[in-house]
Amino acid sequence: MRLTYLADSTLPSTGADAVHVMNMCKAFAENGLEVKLIARKSKNEKNVFEYYGVKKNLFKIHLVERPNIRILGGFIYGWRVNRIFKALNKPDFIYARSIHALQRINPKNIPFFFESHWEPTNKLYHSWQQRWLTRSNLVAFIFISKGLQDIYKKLFPSFNHKFKVLHDACNIPEGETKTKTKRLQVGYIGSFFKGNGHNLVPEMAFRKPEVDFHIIGGKEPTLTQLKNKHKLNNLKFYGHIPHKDLKYIYKQMDVMLSPYQKDLPHIKWVSPMKLFEYMSYKKAIICSDFPIFRELLNENNSMLVAPSNIDSWVEAIEKLKIEKLRKQLGRNAYTLFLEKYTWDSRAKKIIKLLKDESKY
Repeated sequence: MRLTYLADSTLPSTGADAVHVMNMCKAFAENGLEVKLIARKSKNEKNVFEYYGVKKNLFKIHLVERPNIRILGGFIYGWRVNRIFKALNKPDFIYARSIHALQRINPKNIPFFFESHWEPTNKLYHSWQQRWLTRSNLVAFIFISKGLQDIYKKLFPSFNHKFKVLHDACNIPEGETKTKTKRLQVGYIGSFFKGNGHNLVPEMAFRKPEVDFHIIGGKEPTLTQLKNKHKLNNLKFYGHIPHKDLKYIYKQMDVMLSPYQKDLPHIKWVSPMKLFEYMSYKKAIICSDFPIFRELLNENNSMLVAPSNIDSWVEAIEKLKIEKLRKQLGRNAYTLFLEKYTWDSRAKKIIKLLKDESKY
């Protein structure tokens, strides 16, 4: 079965969306599909497969330049993707994460999926998606959280039967999951965008000098500014680390942090890939207690704390000095991960949706 995957992700790049796209294409290919991925071309000349730790040439990749022109850039990108799409063999189905590419290709006789990670941002995108929902060849709209699906149910109440939630996922790690250390090792992986809560980590480090803290991610000049502002012996900044190399970081950690704040623009529907990675490495997780995170976390597999209350974070870290508790939470999270949140499981669910649709 032939699949063409349409993405807006830049390859290679530091974006989590690119990690998602590459791993989904990998999972589709490993499930026997002939996959062709069309995505944005990066200025980075590194081999895309090597960058993401995916077997070389497991599937075909076609990279397209997207001009950096406000508004028009997306339309030009869609036109260029369509030109490549027409030159390829007709697929058995299309999986789209690019709204402009899907709109330009405008499939009428090919089954297609549209995966949304964001609510419609303007009237034009709203109208495009409403039109796709009326198409008989639409298999499903896929959402990364129930929170996002609920938003779409209000926007498009007549099409709820076309909606399906498939949370993010990650790969099953190989080898040992922890390197022994005397001091507790606490990690944060993520960007420095508004609402991510990275600014809380130095405060935790200041309050807990007997614990080592690690901040992985972030870009210049913010990275250097934070380093200069927070010169603590128990706080280390790494900057960006390629996704395929994060396994070496995870193996050093005892506890992982997800300190999201209420000013995160998409806090009502976010589905952070790193949470699934924390689960996959059997790590004890401390996470901000928002309704969206309770779609997968609870008191049995994590510690959920008041987002902006630094005392709550410090108390949770203190409790997790107990190895037995850390391991219990980590095991429970890992069990749930294996049951529901691998890339392979996600790909299989999408393939099943397609096969079930073809029966009617």
